[in-house]
Amino acid sequence: MLFLLTFYLQTILHFTPLQAGLVFLAASVSFILSSLLSPAIVSRPGKRGLSAAAALVTLGYVLVFLAAQFLVPRWGMPPFLVALFVSGFGMGLLGTPLLSKTLEEVVHDDAGVASGIYTTAQQMAGAFGVTLLGLLDAFLTASSGNPLRAFVISILVIALLSLGLSLFVLPLAGSLPPTTKNESLAYEQKEETNHVH
Repeated sequence: MLFLLTFYLQTILHFTPLQAGLVFLAASVSFILSSLLSPAIVSRPGKRGLSAAAALVTLGYVLVFLAAQFLVPRWGMPPFLVALFVSGFGMGLLGTPLLSKTLEEVVHDDAGVASGIYTTAQQMAGAFGVTLLGLLDAFLTASSGNPLRAFVISILVIALLSLGLSLFVLPLAGSLPPTTKNESLAYEQKEETNHVH
């Protein structure tokens, strides 16, 4: 999404590179903040923490779409900054727990390899995403002659894909690692019961 946002800010809104970079601070600050708070925040809702973080990412994309399409022309950049803040906050909340959930069943000796595969898949997905969404945006811009329309349609596609991924994350949210003594005991009892059966 960052590629499209850069295009939107500099080509459509005619921001300078410095101004566009300052706009991105909203997402950067919220990403750092939520990454630091992620263990405390995501663990509190229990099994639904991962799903809630994924839903927040999707909400951020929807807010970016709404801000670009309807709110920025009327109220300027504040709604767009709020949308970026929400999006960055959701990404920060999702990143660490998703990695932990993905690797929790991996044996200790294979953890390094599994982490490398996870990172490689993540980077490849990002590269393919930039390529495909860039092509979509370029095609829509060329066919419609309206860069703003192409941008909002591309963001809508991202939001729909994010919604699909959020629904995919729901089954993964079955059991995050226990965070309190009571949760640890319940988790151990559940594991013992599973081994007995």
